[in-house]
Amino acid sequence: MIKLRNESVEISVPTKLEEITKEKLNQIFDVINLPDNYCIVAILQKVKLSQFAMMTVSKAKETLVYTIPIIGKLPASHSYYGKIDVGNKVIITRTSLEMGTAVSMSTAISSGNLNKFLNDNESIRQKCFKKEVKDEDGNDDVWIYLMEAKIIPICDIRGTISQDSKFIDPFKIEL
Repeated sequence: MIKLRNESVEISVPTKLEEITKEKLNQIFDVINLPDNYCIVAILQKVKLSQFAMMTVSKAKETLVYTIPIIGKLPASHSYYGKIDVGNKVIITRTSLEMGTAVSMSTAISSGNLNKFLNDNESIRQKCFKKEVKDEDGNDDVWIYLMEAKIIPICDIRGTISQDSKFIDPFKIEL
């Protein structure tokens, strides 16, 4: 987590996927009521903080952004769907995500809100751009996670992977 602070607010921006917990997702999406058979997919955008700070003013077109969809909220009757749980990574087609209904969020880590915060605080934006902001491990060129969200039909989900799952490659042997 990195902390960005001005005179009136402090924003904690996640730098690891594990920092976006089930409890935090429940807090963010608690006020949204879902019909049966629909869920919220939180679309996490992983980007370098320095590049995001530069994008806020330069409209850079060559920025590497990784997209990770995760379950943000399930309907009250979700027990029917088996092992799907809040926080799981989602296996879904790009088209299904694009066709989903955008959820307007006021969370500080949405790209629009963080962009506005940096534009309103030039000195903080400059520190981010110059890699003067460090994460908890002391790294200065940090990846951050931003969040957008969509409501999609649950039937569009092809599968999920829990955050604590470890992929085992039977073709690779660590020496």
